[in-house]
Amino acid sequence: MNGTTSPRGLAVGLALGVPVMLFGVRGVLLDARDTHPAELARWLVGAAVVHDLVLLPVVGALGWGLRRRTPDPAWPVVRAGAVAVGALALVAWPYAAGYGASAGNPSLLPRDYVLGPALAAGVIAAVTAIAAAATVRGVEVDVVTDVVIDRPVGEVAAYAADPTNAPEWYDNIDSATWASDPPVQVGSRVAFVARFLGRRLAYAYEVVDLVPGERLVMRTAQGPFPMETTYTWRAEGEGRTRMTLRNRGRPAGFARVGAPMMAAAMRRANRRDLAKLRSIVEEAPC
Repeated sequence: MNGTTSPRGLAVGLALGVPVMLFGVRGVLLDARDTHPAELARWLVGAAVVHDLVLLPVVGALGWGLRRRTPDPAWPVVRAGAVAVGALALVAWPYAAGYGASAGNPSLLPRDYVLGPALAAGVIAAVTAIAAAATVRGVEVDVVTDVVIDRPVGEVAAYAADPTNAPEWYDNIDSATWASDPPVQVGSRVAFVARFLGRRLAYAYEVVDLVPGERLVMRTAQGPFPMETTYTWRAEGEGRTRMTLRNRGRPAGFARVGAPMMAAAMRRANRRDLAKLRSIVEEAPC
């Protein structure tokens, strides 16, 4: 199928639709005292303008933003949930706005048409989130950021690789304490207390790879978001260093659905942290 309407299909549609529309127009004109044709025409034109100039751009922008933040495996479920909530909002809006209500006849709109649809939308959203979380498998967050620091590799690596310096340049880390004997080496463990997305997190990292002055890899398997953090350093011209910070992990449970938002927040935080690291190292006495 090429997605176009066949001439026969168009003819059938017109044959069925045109008489129905003409019958409706006839009723509006015959009962003009009750239907107010001029007011109805203004409403139809206004609805078309609002649809094309307001509703379509807003829905398009919301859909675009939602798509960017939804993992590919979960998108069909999230899209269906969004369509269901949108359809519910369109149907409920005239009732919630009170159109057709009459002070002299409270039985016309006897229910709470704001709370009911809101509860239904909440149920749809919850079911959608559960279904999306169940469909997402192996979603990985992988955030890479870097910065060029006007100091030699040895100085930058020596400062950044010392985990006890982390609270100085990581905004979200409140403390870092050794859970094994220093200095840092493969097998070293460090306990961190941090804040992320409004939550307090306590976790321990273990150093799993270390090449002094070149690479440091730490890993944790704790919490709903097991994470691996990698620092790499390489010379960037004479006396300058490019430091790359990579965070990657596989969220578990409902955290899978929020993985894109976590990645975006992590990327912003990492950029701030690396900028702070650069300032500290560059301003330190040589």
